[in-house]
Amino acid sequence: MEKAVWSPQMIKVAEWNIHMMANVVEKFPYIIEETLEIKNYFYDIIVLVEYKQNIEFEKKLHNNGYRVFTNSPLKKNEVLIAIKKELIMEVVEVNKNLPLNVGEIHPNFLHVKFKRKDGKIFSVIGMRNLFRVEYHLHMEVIKRYLAKIADENIIVVGDFNVISSNIEKFLPANFRTYQPRHNRSLYNTENFINNYSYFFTEKDKHIIKGMNALDFCISNMEGITNLSYSWNFIKHCDKYPEKSTIERNATKWNIPVGYPDHALFTFVVDI
Repeated sequence: MEKAVWSPQMIKVAEWNIHMMANVVEKFPYIIEETLEIKNYFYDIIVLVEYKQNIEFEKKLHNNGYRVFTNSPLKKNEVLIAIKKELIMEVVEVNKNLPLNVGEIHPNFLHVKFKRKDGKIFSVIGMRNLFRVEYHLHMEVIKRYLAKIADENIIVVGDFNVISSNIEKFLPANFRTYQPRHNRSLYNTENFINNYSYFFTEKDKHIIKGMNALDFCISNMEGITNLSYSWNFIKHCDKYPEKSTIERNATKWNIPVGYPDHALFTFVVDI
């Protein structure tokens, strides 16, 4: 298959929580590379959260035409942002830290600002709100940060560990959330799980008790379309149950560290 090329009219974005859980995984699961179609150069921007540094994987991204950025905090989950080299004229800024006030908590965070080939400044922020931490402790910090750069073109993507309606009150006035529309026609089909980006499990028993959409995009831009959650990758890996059998209160969901336990979230930005 020929490699995809960047279209000057749109940017294809993929975000994924890959479930490293702050662990260095020696054998990086091939399912990640394959699903992201790295060899085919399919996505223009890739954002991975719950990432942990893997030199071999980053080298593959580089060799297949991406600039790679990470925040590499010690003993914590990381964020990786990969951007097609042909999309970047100049890297303007890479910010790995948020300014905090007393009592605020730093989410997993990475901001890459670059000048596109058309001369416009574009910002990609990858983030993950920490699990079991009140989300407002993160979002007050993010709101303040976004307000200072609100006149730029910005996308913020990641795992927010909360539904989007709870986030919107913490956004500057010109920002909104974007996520796939809940599709009721998927009920009673094996694709109904594509309405959700995460499964909650009963403690210790690892039985799916609920589902929700925790991965989404925050942006001050228009023209964000083709939003989608996909669990199709589980068909190609024996670490997951059969897609057609997944249901609440029945399916065991105990995914090994390093194998994604979130849906792949994708969308297109028209520019």
